[in-house]
Amino acid sequence: MKVLQLLKACSKMSLKKINFIGVLLLLLGIGINLDANAMEGQTQQNMIIGQQFESSEYYQPYIESRNYPQIGLDSSYGKLIYESEIVNYKPERLYNYYKNFVCDGIYGYNCTHNIENLKQYAGLDISTESGLINSSIESIKGYKVYYNSEAVNGANSVLSGAVLIPISREKLKGVVIFYHYTVLDKRNIPSNFKTDPFVLSGLTAATLASAGYVVLLPDLPGMGIAEQHVHPYVTYPEVNAKSGIYMLSLLKNMIADDAFEQVNGKTKLFISGYSEGASYALWSTKILEENQNYLTSNGFRLQKTAPVAGAYNVSRVMLPFMFANVTTSESSPYYVNNSWVSAFAKPGFFANTMNAYLSFNPESSNFNPQTVYNSEFAKCSACKVGESELTISEVLQTTANDWYKYNLLLQAAKANGYSNGNNSVQALANTNLLENNNFISSLSNADIYNWRAKTPISLLAFEFDSIVPRLSSETTYVAMNKQGSPQVKMTTVPNQDFMVMGYVPLTDMVVDHPQGIRFMLPFVRKEFEAN
Repeated sequence: MKVLQLLKACSKMSLKKINFIGVLLLLLGIGINLDANAMEGQTQQNMIIGQQFESSEYYQPYIESRNYPQIGLDSSYGKLIYESEIVNYKPERLYNYYKNFVCDGIYGYNCTHNIENLKQYAGLDISTESGLINSSIESIKGYKVYYNSEAVNGANSVLSGAVLIPISREKLKGVVIFYHYTVLDKRNIPSNFKTDPFVLSGLTAATLASAGYVVLLPDLPGMGIAEQHVHPYVTYPEVNAKSGIYMLSLLKNMIADDAFEQVNGKTKLFISGYSEGASYALWSTKILEENQNYLTSNGFRLQKTAPVAGAYNVSRVMLPFMFANVTTSESSPYYVNNSWVSAFAKPGFFANTMNAYLSFNPESSNFNPQTVYNSEFAKCSACKVGESELTISEVLQTTANDWYKYNLLLQAAKANGYSNGNNSVQALANTNLLENNNFISSLSNADIYNWRAKTPISLLAFEFDSIVPRLSSETTYVAMNKQGSPQVKMTTVPNQDFMVMGYVPLTDMVVDHPQGIRFMLPFVRKEFEAN
């Protein structure tokens, strides 16, 4: 089905009946706490086990077959250039840090519910330090590393990342590659540790390394030491996936093989990622399945992948979602949690995608913004930092914080008729963008949802997600199972069971995609521990 036909089909789908008062409160940022025993018709445990999927016919318009070219790996990449110990997390401090994060700014009864539901669903008891931190771990050391990897054009590139190594009295359980979510502020990266406003290294140290895993966190190309370059966002997943894979080679210079439990003489390898990074987690899984010699030569055996809320289906889900006018929350087919959050984020994601496409695609008219943007949005008249007028590309390259950049691009979008009530990015796009075969092809080439995986894969998604609709995970689950993947499952987490500080002062609200990683990481840990 053509993209325009798919958009029309989505717009005609019936809407789920919703409670008007509940949605109004949600849009105002006022959370409603649902008691664990008060749900009608279906228990929370049943909800957490798996989403009730529609019939297979429902998903067919969202699924397209494709041929994946085999991607090779080069052993000359992954050489350690620089390492420096930045932090040394002590168990007590790490425990208090994570518990505070789970209860940050919310009322006491919702804090209690968050803790209870993490224990019930993810098996993580953070009421005590021993429930979070393995008793054998004395500390977790965090290192900033530089290493060589591959650029979009195949050239050698120096990248940065973080490595978390537990200091333990017992053998370590394995290695985790974790790919981070989308950031517009290039300082919000793992290797910045304490100065990263999103504190990803601290969160993964508390939830993954604390269980006895070494965690590799690539900053990704165009971030960290490579921040002077454009990040190859979304449409260039292979190069981002390789930035994590090549960190495996440098690890041999940092920790001995005998520090790990072994399976047939190999160290267990696990892969995960959140949002944008979840797509790269699936890509890296496929790449490594096709390059067993690389794994063997580096001493690893791939055990399981647990990607979270990922944009796996770029062409058939994410693109129509961006071009849809999503004004009703919790409605088919996208089931967003809060349509205002979707409207706020879309201009930033659209600009980031277009910027990467214009920067790296050989047929994108030498970075002519008007080939993809509405001519007025391309001017970005609202894009000012101080007295400086910036282009969209310059906005994305500045060191301003994430909220500021998203808001700047939102204001530029509003100058072109975009609003909460008209949040299709069609208002920002060149009228012929969806007829640009090269652009559509680049999105299709980024898809990673319809292939046969040998590795056990556990997809995790929120029931209602305002940024990456669960439909992306559902179509991945359906398509990969149809392809005969022997061990692919999906877990849908009910948002209403986890609360965060509301956007309106003195209110709590249901967790959504932007805050979700703090609650999803324990589910990732559960999947790895089950292995």
